[in-house]
Amino acid sequence: MTISTVGANYVISYGAGEVVVGASALSTTLGDLFSQGRRPPPSSETRTTRHIFKPLEETKEIRLFNIIAALKMAVAEVSMHLDPTWRARLFRQIDMLHEPDDWDDEDKLADQESFKTFLHMILQYGCMHGISLGIDNDGRILAGWEDGSSSLSFSFLPKDKVRWSVVHRQDEDIESASGISSLDRLPAVLQPYNPKAWYDNADNIPSR
Repeated sequence: MTISTVGANYVISYGAGEVVVGASALSTTLGDLFSQGRRPPPSSETRTTRHIFKPLEETKEIRLFNIIAALKMAVAEVSMHLDPTWRARLFRQIDMLHEPDDWDDEDKLADQESFKTFLHMILQYGCMHGISLGIDNDGRILAGWEDGSSSLSFSFLPKDKVRWSVVHRQDEDIESASGISSLDRLPAVLQPYNPKAWYDNADNIPSR
């Protein structure tokens, strides 16, 4: 996917098609295409543009737009395995994580390999409700839940590795543990802390 300008409009080139939109429709157009699992409109509905495009300057806004597009495309590739309502919430969180006012020009954007590991976890263990996402200073995707003095958090590494951390309250005792595990081993490693309770009760647990 590439983005160019024609006057005050943006041209989104996607595969064999092009979509021309105004600035106000730039974000929603991309979101609609991905959330509905659609490709761009048929050629009969697109405009053929024969201008010589001047590449966009890589401003902070363009960098953020491009990473949003890349993350949503990764989700769209596996959208048939995801609950539509959960997928829509994920798209909204991706947008919220990339508000331009929250980013500086030199900030490192989301690492796509980290995001792939996150998606692989969702595909392997199902859509986890109440999940809250973040991005650390190295671009790694973060996910977590919090319930009073207890918490569960993940930092997703490339190649299906996960750095995990748990704080678990049992009666008057508080236990904490952390480590790095493969996705395959994660349920066994977390089993003493009953992680399934987080996922099953997540609608009642406030997100971070």
